[in-house]
Amino acid sequence: MAAESLNRDPYITDNDGFYCDLLAAAVHPDGHRLAYVEQRAKQDNRHIDITIKIHLLGEDEQHRSVDIKSYNPYSGCHVRYFAWWADTAVLIYREKHRTYAAQFGATWPPDFREIADRWLIARTTLAYLNSNGGVSRLSLPELTDLQPMNINVAREQNLLPPDLDGFLDWPEKEV
Repeated sequence: MAAESLNRDPYITDNDGFYCDLLAAAVHPDGHRLAYVEQRAKQDNRHIDITIKIHLLGEDEQHRSVDIKSYNPYSGCHVRYFAWWADTAVLIYREKHRTYAAQFGATWPPDFREIADRWLIARTTLAYLNSNGGVSRLSLPELTDLQPMNINVAREQNLLPPDLDGFLDWPEKEV
């Protein structure tokens, strides 16, 4: 549907010779706004020029774009979640070393927040294990910080990613 909204194929070569790959998209329920992630690549004799951008086409038909936050765009971008929450698009993606959440639409440019690789969306909360052994939380769609919680409270409130729940119960190994 996103490619149709853009009146193009998902994979094209543009007028500048860049190979353009539509990685993911979210069409607003009103059908008048579109957010998408696109990778552009072009090789010359000495190097490959690669960019990955978030694009926003608004109701006013204004087209805005910005590079994703990434350690290295050559490693790509794996979109894990992309949806509209009222007037805000929420994107979660993994690049080479990190996972990021971004929100945009109601605000521009996007607000990027680094999160853990394992995360969970429950109601209006994005929860993920933090480096202190607790659970960090962000409100959706704003991505504002909420009070962190310990593992046991997060488990009671169903705010642990499913694959972490059993892992965290493993007994410590003696060395």
